[in-house]
Amino acid sequence: MDNNKNFVQTLPIVFLLTSVYLVTYGMRVGFSPILPVLEVELNFGHALAGNIFLFIAIGYSTGLISNAMVGAYLRHRVLIRISVFGMSGIFLLLSLSHHYLHFLICIVFGAFFAGLYLPSAMASLTEYVAAKDWNKALAIHELAPNVIFVLSPLLTQILFTRFGWRSLFLFWAVFAFLIGILICVRPAGGNFFAAPFKKENIEKVFSLKAFWVLVCASGICIGAEIGVFAMLPLYLADLGLELAAANEILMYSRMLTLVLTPIGGYVADRFGAAFTVFWAIFLSGIFTAFVGIMAKQYILYVLLLQPVFSAIFFPACFSLLSKLVDVSMRSVAIALLAPAYSILGFGLVPVFLGLMGKYNHFSQGFVIIGIAHFFVLPLVYFVLYKKEKNKI
Repeated sequence: MDNNKNFVQTLPIVFLLTSVYLVTYGMRVGFSPILPVLEVELNFGHALAGNIFLFIAIGYSTGLISNAMVGAYLRHRVLIRISVFGMSGIFLLLSLSHHYLHFLICIVFGAFFAGLYLPSAMASLTEYVAAKDWNKALAIHELAPNVIFVLSPLLTQILFTRFGWRSLFLFWAVFAFLIGILICVRPAGGNFFAAPFKKENIEKVFSLKAFWVLVCASGICIGAEIGVFAMLPLYLADLGLELAAANEILMYSRMLTLVLTPIGGYVADRFGAAFTVFWAIFLSGIFTAFVGIMAKQYILYVLLLQPVFSAIFFPACFSLLSKLVDVSMRSVAIALLAPAYSILGFGLVPVFLGLMGKYNHFSQGFVIIGIAHFFVLPLVYFVLYKKEKNKI
């Protein structure tokens, strides 16, 4: 594959992969705006709502590791197709849910198919796009979670109010299927195998100090990005906001990320990926703590900035990870990194917030998550930032 193409030439493939990434986020958090409704319809409370995201993290992590295990036998483009069509089928089953257990089982399998995607996507993207354009391509790819954070409340307003909550899952089933067709018609790179998921390759990744720092950093940032978003509808409901008003706040709160996330790629190119990671964590911690401190009438202003910095973090994070290993090892590295940050940030953070909400300490939960960011900063500074600065 010629990866010396002009960046503009690679954009159709970058956007196609971003669309698949959008579907994976639809599977994991697309239903968050209707959580208060699901609690009533499927008869569960805040603690069980938090548990849903822990099980999603487990399913997602299993998918990531499965990708690494079969990536030496199935090409990356095949795994991407399995992922998107599998999610389409699960969305259809989710629309038929009538009780909590059925919903939970379906969502775990859906998360598994979502997990199959990311290692193959990162390997395909960094192989297809020239290394000098990685930060920009990854910043576009990272638009997917930010689009879903705006799109899911909007879809809730449009579909839920007219057709009921099941229509939301039917929409995603059809959308995933159509993206799957496009992926088959125009393969998005990835016509190669991964390095075998064997002991020496795992040990090679695990031996990197920078890898473990990225685990801690991405774990806290995914918690601030997805974990906070997942539980915000319940927090806003507890503050006394109606579902429509809460979803408006959710939608507006993520709009700024659509503009600033791509800019994060250019910041990383200009000042360095480690520099971007350090300051993104610092500012994410401050604004996540403010979510729990601010009064109801001012919370939108905090939520406009709170998700921006964790969103800016991830393109730089994946760029750093891609530079740690060669192209054949990148899917293995992602398959090891992503389960760790998923369990930490997407699993344990919502569980923690759900428990805090159950005992009427929701606001303190956000403050604690914000403070936790600052325990990661020394690791980032000494292991990543100083090393990058010395190379400049």
